[in-house]
Amino acid sequence: MKEHRLLPLPNDADIEVLNASVSEPELGTRVVLKTCKVSIPETVIQEAKTELVARQSLKYTPGRESSPEDYPKTSRLAQWLAAAVLEPSHSDLSFIRATDKRKHIYADNLHFDSRYVGYSERRNVRGTFWRPSNSVEIWRQIINLNDQSRHLQIINTPIKDLESRGLDIYQERPVGREIIGCQNPTDIPISMLTTSIPESETQVYTIPAYDGDNLPVLGLWSSRVLHAGITAKDGQLMAASAKWVKPDKRDEGGYYAK
Repeated sequence: MKEHRLLPLPNDADIEVLNASVSEPELGTRVVLKTCKVSIPETVIQEAKTELVARQSLKYTPGRESSPEDYPKTSRLAQWLAAAVLEPSHSDLSFIRATDKRKHIYADNLHFDSRYVGYSERRNVRGTFWRPSNSVEIWRQIINLNDQSRHLQIINTPIKDLESRGLDIYQERPVGREIIGCQNPTDIPISMLTTSIPESETQVYTIPAYDGDNLPVLGLWSSRVLHAGITAKDGQLMAASAKWVKPDKRDEGGYYAK
């Protein structure tokens, strides 16, 4: 399958194209897994997770609900991510999220990203902006900072095909739910993750654990791909970044957030 490289990626990244839609290779269900070479000190990671869990906020959203001054440990982790991932890919930090151990696996709600959420001190980008029209799309990067794998459910079907069926995508799983009876996300039957969408159109991707040197980053068109995170019982520590892309500017990287 031909790879459509739409966005510039760091030269030192190991890139694997996991999936690309035949009908919409440019703005479809394209999923890319890359590895960034960066050795974030373990103390930086653990202190950030401890800070988030202790404050019971569990989510750091700089420039909006969270102030970097109020989250010094998490802000320090964000600075490492800015240098290793965000600046090289011209994307902005959306959030850093931590979850402590829990009794059951948790599957987030299925959704498209319809708004741009990002923070970059250098580019003076901060806040939340609704996507103004179909003339821009959102390229999302999911960064797994945990020493355990992270999982993401993706519906491989292009938006136009879902719409042509008259399917109410927001009723597929409008709110998150606990998955009872499964030990690991990979054990979950697909039938438990969908309602009307055929099982054959659902896939659960594994984002590898961070080993201290190789930082896994999964990228997708989150404004085009119906998706949801799945959190294991051992908890999580992950970050997400975003950037707006104009389809007619994709060969130039298409950075659009101002």
